[in-house]
Amino acid sequence: MARSKATPLTQDYADMLGWDELTEKVTRIYNNLTPEQQRNTQIYADNYGEAGALNHLGKPNNLPLAASLNSSFALWAPPSLNARYIIYIDDDKGDKIKRFEALADSCVKMDEITNPLAVEKGTAILLLTNPKPGLKDIYKTELARKRVQ
Repeated sequence: MARSKATPLTQDYADMLGWDELTEKVTRIYNNLTPEQQRNTQIYADNYGEAGALNHLGKPNNLPLAASLNSSFALWAPPSLNARYIIYIDDDKGDKIKRFEALADSCVKMDEITNPLAVEKGTAILLLTNPKPGLKDIYKTELARKRVQ
């Protein structure tokens, strides 16, 4: 992800900085769910860097694989979002809560990336409960669109 402003770190390092924090926070949120809730949880990230980091760094924590429709991640994304709980990594700093209010029974901002040097600073971690068919339809439409690009 190209940056529009200079930071004290190189882009590669700044992009990766925050991935440990993201994984720790997602793991904490996931582990606070009951075992039944965990079995019915998917993780979705707005960008491939976050999804890749969670998939790599989350392995020792037994996190479910994160999906994303960003870049090549769309090629192996699941065919649907069919879980009762979605841990959603929101690049819009929690602004997607407004969009998801009508698409799930609840959408709560659980945490965010706080490292001041991370490009991902402010990235929100949302918990959606009981997504409605509209969200599933949006996902399927976007998945189909991404796969033909």
